[in-house]
Amino acid sequence: MLETAALAVSTASLAVGLAQLALQAEKFKQAKQGPVMKDIENRMSSIKNELLVIQCFLDQLGMTKGDDPPLEAWIAQVRKLAYGTQDLVDEYIHILSHQGYKFGDITRKIRHKDRTTIALTGIDTLLKNIEEELTKLSNRKDRWVQMPRQVTDNTSDRILHQTMACHFLDEEELVGIEKNREILARLLQSEECALSIVSVWGMGGLGKSTLVTNVCKTESQNFGCHAWVSISQSYKIDDILRILIKKLYGEGDRVPDDIQSMDATELKKILRIFLEHKRYLIILDDVWNPTAFHDLCDCFVDNHQGSRIIITTRIDGVASLAHDRCKLQLKPLGDEEAWDLFCKRAFRKEKDHVCSSEIDKCAKEFVTKCQGLPLAIVSVGRLLSSLGQQTESEWSRVYHRFNWELEQNSSLEDLRNVLYLSYKDLPTYLKSCFLYCSMFPQDYLLSKKRLIRLWIAEGFVQERGSNTLEEVAEDHLNELIKRSMLQVVEMNNKRRFRMHHLMRELALVVSAKATFHAVVYNNSAKLKVDGDVRRLAVHNCSEDVLSSTYMPLLRTFLALHCSTLSSSFLSSNLSKSKYLAVLDLDGAALKTLPDVIVDLFNLRYLSLRNSKVESLPKSIEKLSNLETLDLYGSMIKELPHGIVKLEKLRYLNVMEVKDGSGTSTPLEAPKGLWNIKVLQTLKGVKASRDLVKGLKNLTQLRSLAIFELKDYHFMHLSASLSQMRLLSRLVLFINGSKYDNLTLGRELLFCDGWLPNLQSLRELQLKGGNTPKEDSSRLSEKMKYFFLDLYEGEQQLVFRDGWFPNLQSLIIEDIGCVSQVKMEKGTMVRLHTLVLKGLGEVKEVPQGIEFLTSLHFLKFSEPHSELKARLQESEVRGKLQHIANIYID
Repeated sequence: MLETAALAVSTASLAVGLAQLALQAEKFKQAKQGPVMKDIENRMSSIKNELLVIQCFLDQLGMTKGDDPPLEAWIAQVRKLAYGTQDLVDEYIHILSHQGYKFGDITRKIRHKDRTTIALTGIDTLLKNIEEELTKLSNRKDRWVQMPRQVTDNTSDRILHQTMACHFLDEEELVGIEKNREILARLLQSEECALSIVSVWGMGGLGKSTLVTNVCKTESQNFGCHAWVSISQSYKIDDILRILIKKLYGEGDRVPDDIQSMDATELKKILRIFLEHKRYLIILDDVWNPTAFHDLCDCFVDNHQGSRIIITTRIDGVASLAHDRCKLQLKPLGDEEAWDLFCKRAFRKEKDHVCSSEIDKCAKEFVTKCQGLPLAIVSVGRLLSSLGQQTESEWSRVYHRFNWELEQNSSLEDLRNVLYLSYKDLPTYLKSCFLYCSMFPQDYLLSKKRLIRLWIAEGFVQERGSNTLEEVAEDHLNELIKRSMLQVVEMNNKRRFRMHHLMRELALVVSAKATFHAVVYNNSAKLKVDGDVRRLAVHNCSEDVLSSTYMPLLRTFLALHCSTLSSSFLSSNLSKSKYLAVLDLDGAALKTLPDVIVDLFNLRYLSLRNSKVESLPKSIEKLSNLETLDLYGSMIKELPHGIVKLEKLRYLNVMEVKDGSGTSTPLEAPKGLWNIKVLQTLKGVKASRDLVKGLKNLTQLRSLAIFELKDYHFMHLSASLSQMRLLSRLVLFINGSKYDNLTLGRELLFCDGWLPNLQSLRELQLKGGNTPKEDSSRLSEKMKYFFLDLYEGEQQLVFRDGWFPNLQSLIIEDIGCVSQVKMEKGTMVRLHTLVLKGLGEVKEVPQGIEFLTSLHFLKFSEPHSELKARLQESEVRGKLQHIANIYID
């Protein structure tokens, strides 16, 4: 239930507030603010405990899909109170951190009294109001909200009925299952005698149960007994065991009379005895947690009769109970198969199920929205076939109100339930992360790093043990993928993520009901945005759409590709939204930021990526909570010195920043930037003596990209890098003079005394400038000090045994003097990606490349003609046969 996520964020804010109070306690102990601080501490602790109990209560309720209006109204009031608490705590923390500063509405009009005392007294009064409101909420619940004595799972029951229906589908209604049917049948027919588990997994609605049903109609005859049981999210092990006993005994054996009174141990004993000498097939359908299988597995006898257990699931962690060779992942239907299935359902009354030309375009839009999901195609086809008029205008109306149809139309109930069940099963900490993804446009490709930084700024991520927030957030992302809630898209050997169209539609419905966010796109809002909105995303909109909207509680503003957004519009709106934590102006055309931006005391995330913004505020240090500053691809001309005072800054990216002519130009790092101890990512800054020396202080760095390195930088850079034990990504742009642009010292990368400090490195890029061939002889004396060996007059780049044990990606670009690349056995044992670009003197495939057994992606860009020819030789192709993807550009 989303409300628990809101409460979790609020209680986390309270915890931070209490911690901040503890830090300030000694300071205020003897001051006149001492008594009020004690009151604030007591009230915050009390509110936190109350919200934690309500959170547990709502988690219990989350087991059912609520259709109880009084309960929903009460929950909405709880949510509003939780949000208000979060806002108040943020302002309180700001007051403690900035005494004598502009505190917001509470103290804005005070002139003659002690602002800190007045502000804290105001906070105390508002906390007292929250305590009183919590008491009223408790009383209101007791008076009006009827709580069920026993939680029922109506959605799961409807899914069970739907699953049973798949047992009666005609063969002609099945589309696109031939290949998977053959694979599954082969796994069941295998001559392997040991008991084996087969998993069929994928997103809800892909037809897992349908496929298994179809195969088992034939294959079950080859087993002595078989049984099918559906495992709900709230299963009871005793009930599951009784169902298995009844189905396995069948007509030929008498079911024991007293199984209703038996406990799990006795039931398992009966099952073991019954299965001891039989070849059996058991289907565990729709399993949500590995625990469900572990609760049952000790009654599945491995009697070497060739028995099989099939598990269907949406979750990779459950599917992995089977060996990799026995995991069958279902994929969406292809375009032709999807169209075929749609026509069979939508035009079942027509001869040969033919779509008329009038509605052909609209019909294809519906099929596209379904994105190959068979259940969606069948459900939408059934809905459209029932329309009174089969016209383009009627179909178009349904398409443009699809959100409403998905939530309300009974024809889509099966689809709605399947999608909702996946959402409902998410733990509280994942629900907000999932819904947040729907703020982006349909088919929008999300990067891992962007999602992680946004989730952290929103407060969705809490530390776990010694893991950083970024590591926990990455776990959240991986869990959503493994639960089939996000799709992985491979692009240029990089992973991006997107939502299935219908998962996004579901997320939009849930978000609207819970006032989680509002989305405005293509000037569609004539739509009125609620003044209480806390998160707002606008896509391709002009500013007049929101010009009259007052949003005092807004915490997130995403403006994606809004080319007409102006500085005056932002100034007007941001001045009303003092709690703003996230401001993302990706692709904005405005050139200047409004001065009011520095008054956003709560701002944690600022992205001007690919915008036209040319300068940052001189007083940027006022944004004391800023954690992310993303300037990638913008037109920022310099970094103001105030950045060095942003003590919470974790991410700074100035890659691809452009000057007036559109040329990428690295920015100089302000002096003292290296004193931001929590900085984890620093990308795109220009090298200087002070910077490369100071980098040694940034021991938390995970990612570093530095430009215009020259020979005199490397000694200090080597010393600095040796302190970065956590560094996982390193990009070095080597840019010296015409004669020494390859001055990458041996002591920097390939010195045995230093190399062990890069054990955590996962990505390495070495980029230089091409050295004219006629000048290479002038480099020979220098080379003996660098990372290249002199080998018969040629420069050889050698990677030694044991180097870079965790490196996954290596890119070597435009290092013109290199004529050979050599990999010793035992080097880069986890390397997945190798790109060699602009190495015009390299005429041979890297020597020893056959030792890189984990290599999956190899790309030669701008290769020498002799190298291209060598790649066609059988001997060379033999050395590369283990590499799945090889590209020559």
